[in-house]
This record gives sequence, structure tokens and C-alpha cells, in this order.
Amino acid sequence: MPSNWREGRSTGIKAATAQHVAALASASTPAEIESAFQAALNDLGRYRSSRHRPIHAAMVARGLELCAAHPRGGFVPRFGAGRRLHVRGEVYRVGRGQNSTGVRYVWAYAERWARARMEDGGLSITASKRVWGSWSDYPHRALRVIEEFDAGKHRDPVMNTLIRQPDSRGPIRCEIGEDQDRRAHRPCECGGTLFDWGCGWSSRIIPLEWRCNRCSAVFIEYVSDERLRAIRTPSHPAGAA
Repeated sequence: MPSNWREGRSTGIKAATAQHVAALASASTPAEIESAFQAALNDLGRYRSSRHRPIHAAMVARGLELCAAHPRGGFVPRFGAGRRLHVRGEVYRVGRGQNSTGVRYVWAYAERWARARMEDGGLSITASKRVWGSWSDYPHRALRVIEEFDAGKHRDPVMNTLIRQPDSRGPIRCEIGEDQDRRAHRPCECGGTLFDWGCGWSSRIIPLEWRCNRCSAVFIEYVSDERLRAIRTPSHPAGAA
């Protein structure tokens, strides 16, 4: 392949990269940053370290600038010198961990601290989780979550309340006192018994499913870790809060 073709292609990529960097630098909202970022990906192809490094750097830099200028931007964590994590004007020093397991632990503690600061400021558990999931690599997305929360999105579900779901095909086969099955249970409005039929996992908001052994009713109850442990304790009264 002629070298002048390669040189021309390289020059074209550099020019396109410069245009996308400029578009990111001039973005004035999280939505504009995301649009410019996606345009760069579509133009330059999927992530390749050398080609996309300036794009990603420009995206993060502009996102941090918008956070700094936003009245609620302090909710987006910032990690700086001295391994200090900043949230809403408070500071937490993140340990080094020494090994891969230790690193996971110190950042788990950092997440707990940061999300508590966000929630103390009024964010929901759902919103704080989404902010934490994007602040490091995509600060503009974290800021967008906060703006969406202020607009009424990312609210937590009603906790400790049975919420009716679409019916199953029929009642489950389970009875109180069966030796092989000691599931938590509670009365169903039909006169049967609702049984703990398993749960999903979500940090601090766990969807627990209840199914009936007499009718086809299915319910979801959103519970905390503590509530789930209480429900599954053998001495826990059926259906107690």
C-alpha cells in the first residue's frame, strides 16, 4: 500500500479527531457532550486507545467543567491529589488497598461514604447508585442523572409494600411445614399463603418476589438488606414489617 495513502489517511483521522475534540470542548450541556461523544465514536469507530484517548480526555474535561459550574455539581464525586474523594464539599481519603482484594474493599468503603453524602443531600438511593456508576469515566452522565432526578426521575420504589405483578400460570406447590422447604411466608388475601419465591440483587433496594399456593397472584416487595434478613429469619412472624 503506498505510503502517501497511509499519510493521507492519518492526516484525515487527526483532522477528524481535532474537530470532535473541539465539539466536545464547546458543549454546554450533558446532552451535548453525549451527542458529540457518540458522533466521535460513529466517525472514528469503536474504542481504540491511541485514536480515542484525546476524545475521552476532552469528554471528561468538559464534563468536569460543567459539574464545577452547575449548582448541583458538587454531588458528582471528584478524585484528586492525595487520593482524596470530594463530594458536596466533604473529603474522604481513599486507601491504597495493597492488593486487588484490598483495592475492592477500599473503593467499596469509598462508595458507601460518597453515596451517603449524596443521599444526605436529598438524592434517592437509585440516583446515587447511577451517579456512582458513571462519575469517574463519564462525569457528564453523572450530572445528567442529577438533572433527571431534579426533574422527577430515578425515584426509589415504595419499600416494604406488596406490589401486584402480572399473574403466574397457576399456584405454586408449597405448604407451610414441609421439611424440605422452609421459605418465609405470609397470608394471601385469597386465603392461601404467599411464599418467599426468591429475590434479585440491587444495592440496598432488593426486589423480593412472593407467590401464592392457592391462587396465581404474584407480588414484588422492595426491601432493604436488613429487612430481607429479618424476613428470612425462622423466628420472624409471617408478614411482619
